[in-house]
Amino acid sequence: MKPPGDAGAEGRYGWRLPGGTVRERELVTDAAARGLREETGIRRCPRRIVALDQVPGQPESLAVVLDGGLLTGTPADIVHVPENSAGPLPACMWVPAKRLRDHCRDYQERRILAAVQETGELGNDDPGLPMLVLGAHI
Repeated sequence: MKPPGDAGAEGRYGWRLPGGTVRERELVTDAAARGLREETGIRRCPRRIVALDQVPGQPESLAVVLDGGLLTGTPADIVHVPENSAGPLPACMWVPAKRLRDHCRDYQERRILAAVQETGELGNDDPGLPMLVLGAHI
């Protein structure tokens, strides 16, 4: 999770998943991989949608959560804030699902738990939807 700039309406800071905006002519999967790399140093190619969350009233009204796979090794050794992101992104951290409420806004907690459920971590055997471009798996 990455920190916000200021406290939210619920009084919590609202840490959130790594992410960002899809650039013109960029695939959602490429944007997810770029955001993950820029904000955590993790290099992955997410290929399955595990949550699609509509945000009413926002110009970019869909939040797409993709499965980046399971990390092996010690997470603290793998995840770091890259030097070129250290200014706008002061920290990143692992948060157990049961502690999400302490660190993020309610909608982020619901989004994250729904995504985790789809990855099979909470008992679902069908991990999300495939990502297609013009009908072909990527």
